[in-house]
Amino acid sequence: TLDNIESTDLEIVIDAKNKLDDFSFLITKSSLVSKNAHLKIEKDIQKVDPIKLSVSLSNLITEKIPVLFLKPTGNAPKGYELLDIWPVQLFVTISGPEEEVNKLKITGILKRFNLDDISQEELNAINSSMQRGKNNVVSYFIPTSWKKVFISSISNIPIDIDDPNANSLRIDFKKNDFLPLKVNIPIVLYFPSSVLSKYNPQNTVIKLDENVISKNGMYFLNKKIYAQGVNEKFIDIIKDHVEILICIEDKNNNEPLDWNLNYVNPKKLQTRFVEETLKDTTNDILKKMPLDSSEEYLKDRFRKLVKDNILFLSKNQKLKLIIKLINNEIIITQDNS
Repeated sequence: TLDNIESTDLEIVIDAKNKLDDFSFLITKSSLVSKNAHLKIEKDIQKVDPIKLSVSLSNLITEKIPVLFLKPTGNAPKGYELLDIWPVQLFVTISGPEEEVNKLKITGILKRFNLDDISQEELNAINSSMQRGKNNVVSYFIPTSWKKVFISSISNIPIDIDDPNANSLRIDFKKNDFLPLKVNIPIVLYFPSSVLSKYNPQNTVIKLDENVISKNGMYFLNKKIYAQGVNEKFIDIIKDHVEILICIEDKNNNEPLDWNLNYVNPKKLQTRFVEETLKDTTNDILKKMPLDSSEEYLKDRFRKLVKDNILFLSKNQKLKLIIKLINNEIIITQDNS
């Protein structure tokens, strides 16, 4: 019956011999070719209503089309956190109509993986086989069966991504290690020019209490601080180059002041992170990458570690400061709500 016939069971054959321009074609029963051995056109198809089809001729060209990998969907397995996907762009060789292929060259092809397809057992096995040292990154190399793109205007089956760099395609995860910072973080005040007449370094001080200490003329946060989702190498490099930067503003009704974790000379820290990571002889992944690719990869990793770094007082309590300016005195407390 007609209900048992799939679209892939039949093909329409068009005779384009000696056709140099666009033309019209009448589809009849004789135009059909069966792709299913069990489907006999003469026997199983009684009638085909003729349909007039317009055919546009186009040059067949072959081009390399960029494939852009977006941030994966889904959730990372328990105990891990998504770091990044690398490389973020590959190329696939496409053959098809000139107009369609040229359009794809401009727009590219977007590809997105699903983290729900990666199990905790798989990442644990990879982690167990690694010589981690001070590294907490677990790399999941994308299976060959995933390295395909579907372009309905070009092909009715997925097309393999044939870029040689596809062998390096992977999703990197951070192991959620909980590591001590091992230093007291300096507290620095920033005075915008608009407030200097009222608040300045000569008349504004930080209150010393159980949260803040003073040493050698500098203020420090008097709390044991932990970081999660980073590695020991990252902490070793940044621990003496981070500060809590408080922006002094003339706010009403004891409204809290803004603050952020500031990295001093981040470009230099990034360079050091790249150089020291490249010296790691246990990292087989970096060994196999070209130097320029590995350097760019590590720069990107450092930027993401900086962006995602969150400080904790304990595993269940983030560092969440409430900072108020009262009578030219800055009072710092921890928000325990």
